[in-house]
Amino acid sequence: MTDAQILLNLPSDTLTVLVAGYLGYRLAYTGKDASHSAVDVVFLSLVFTLAAQGGLLLGNPARPGIGIAAALVAALTVAALWRKWGEAAAFRLLRWAAISHSDRTLTAWDRIRTDATLRPSQLIVRRRDGRRLMCERLADFGKEPLGPCIYGSDGSVALFVTHERGPDDADWVATPNAADEHWGRLITLVPAAEVTAIYLRHPRLT
Repeated sequence: MTDAQILLNLPSDTLTVLVAGYLGYRLAYTGKDASHSAVDVVFLSLVFTLAAQGGLLLGNPARPGIGIAAALVAALTVAALWRKWGEAAAFRLLRWAAISHSDRTLTAWDRIRTDATLRPSQLIVRRRDGRRLMCERLADFGKEPLGPCIYGSDGSVALFVTHERGPDDADWVATPNAADEHWGRLITLVPAAEVTAIYLRHPRLT
């Protein structure tokens, strides 16, 4: 019997809370799970499974659909709260108590690209040939389907280039086709192998 068959033969309540727990894990750690082992995945999923179990108990036995919905809502709500506020608060507490200064991110780039609280206002990418590409105002592209820019987990960057500057140029040169009225917005992908530096400007938090 395969693992999938074993899971499908579990009672529906058990299967519900396991699925809800895993969905909670995916919501809480998407983009942050590169360092997670199989054991991490199992036990972190079980944390959200407990929340799903609590939601399931609130359901009406005569109407199992309500219990399933409550389990999913409970697990995803706890996961969203942890992703939004809980994880950062826990790490601040650990730093304050001088217990740990690590947030388990593998690289500084991972720390930046996975922090949803950061709202960069300007982005500059320096390529291997020395040319620099800039999106002067990321806010101008905030309503694009893919957002104002994309940070790849491999170090690649996609941005709407508004200005360029060659290695021997004295100043920036505007790139008018970044936001053409008729053809739309032109996004530029810079592969990780071509990126030598990334500069991000963030407004002061008040």
